[in-house]
Amino acid sequence: MWKERLRAHPSTAHVMEALHTWWARHPIRPVAESIGVASDRAIRPIAEQHPIVVVLSAAAVGALIGKLKPWRLLFRSALVAGLAPKLAARFLFKLPAQSWMNLASAAFRTGAPRRTSQAARQPPTGERPMEKAAA
Repeated sequence: MWKERLRAHPSTAHVMEALHTWWARHPIRPVAESIGVASDRAIRPIAEQHPIVVVLSAAAVGALIGKLKPWRLLFRSALVAGLAPKLAARFLFKLPAQSWMNLASAAFRTGAPRRTSQAARQPPTGERPMEKAAA
């Protein structure tokens, strides 16, 4: 099955595990599962008698969803805010310490501008910005 192949790959195994943990704790999971069970009970008898009607109905609903694009109405920021940090934390937690040290040493080698101290930002010898503005 495709889930086992994804879990076998080292980079996707952590992502799959994080998604599984996220979904297991998600507050809408029980509602989604009960809707799934209810729809299975309702559609199964129709699908057994008229499979072509179910397939054509699914195609029509899929085309309608593709045309209307309802995912634009979802709270994308809420989804990203809830899922992205957990995925990033899970991924970064699994990284070995050597990769963290390599990343830190690369950041220091880039020659990024350094912050100046508070003393270096002060105006020279006794002249203060407030006195200059008042004069």
